Amino acid sequence: MPPDRLSLVFAGDLMGHQEQINAAYDKESKTYKYDGVFAHTKDIISAADIAFGNLEVTVGGKPYTGYPSFSSPLDFVNSCTAAGFDVLFTANNHFYDKGARGLRNSIKNLDSMGVTYTGSYLNQDSRDSLYPLVVEKNGIKLGLLNYTYGVNAAPVFSPYIINTINKDQILADIQKVKSKGVDVVIAYMHWGTEYASTQSKAQSDLAEFLFKNGVQVVIGSHPHVIQPMEWRKDSAGLDNIVAYSLGNFVSYQRRRKTDGGALFRLDIRKDADGVVRVDDAGYYLIWVHNYVSNGKNNLYVLPSDRFLSRKEVFADDVSFGKLKLFVDDSRLLLGENNKNVAEFQHISGRWEKKLLGVALREPGMVKGSGTAP
Repeated sequence: MPPDRLSLVFAGDLMGHQEQINAAYDKESKTYKYDGVFAHTKDIISAADIAFGNLEVTVGGKPYTGYPSFSSPLDFVNSCTAAGFDVLFTANNHFYDKGARGLRNSIKNLDSMGVTYTGSYLNQDSRDSLYPLVVEKNGIKLGLLNYTYGVNAAPVFSPYIINTINKDQILADIQKVKSKGVDVVIAYMHWGTEYASTQSKAQSDLAEFLFKNGVQVVIGSHPHVIQPMEWRKDSAGLDNIVAYSLGNFVSYQRRRKTDGGALFRLDIRKDADGVVRVDDAGYYLIWVHNYVSNGKNNLYVLPSDRFLSRKEVFADDVSFGKLKLFVDDSRLLLGENNKNVAEFQHISGRWEKKLLGVALREPGMVKGSGTAP
């Protein structure tokens, strides 16, 4: 019997700054249109069997606001799911920005849209019935955990719940999800120090705690910059994976190292003996381009490997220089600190390991003319 296989893609923070809200607004229809933001990465995200992202905004209704108290239109989430995201994590420091009312409305809106999410709940009964989330595809059953170090508008008032990092609770949740017969336990952790390019000791220690107690994959968010990744075998020869932070998938943060992020690709298989193993793991760099036209921002999440060879499509050298700087910074950091996790390129629907020194170009790309990608 051939093994069952599953491809997973994890993204970092899905943010909604005020500039993004303004850029998405269409005056004629008086609606918000985000689809163009993900036009260049939709094929990459949707090609995965399951794609995950961290929803770091509320969707609790008007007024729509950015930092420091995020509330995005429902169109933002609709465009995320249309771009291929299958599961959204909500245990983060911004999902309670609008207080109890915002959390309640956000959850009800996600439910009404049919979005699969985890990490936040209306009450304890809801958490007990819905958490940990179990997702099954291609004969492989995933158990999904999600926690945050805290929330900005603390405290979270009863009966509402956002999962926070508590080792006793995590242990109980691990045992519960194992009792559901899952093949892999994945923990998406909102942790670490903002803008720090390497993980803290607290992150490393918590990752070890998770591995020791049966979690196989740990994915991180919150620092808003990329942090190192590691793939190793435990004492029993099973795979342990950690990506400490994937940075921003989409945001309006424009400072160096915050204007992009990494997708983390994981290919797993379930052998005839019922054991799930990792076939391959790697990262893929994305960068958020802001193109200004007629005084209005236009944001695009760009696949870095496709656009490094397309300088001519950028309206100015500054934008292309920022893309190149982000890629250079990221490759230097990950090249020096990653363990057994290399860079992927995505060509004609295929994932391939990037070869050092080889120019990356998407076959069949048509050159532009100094306009927006």
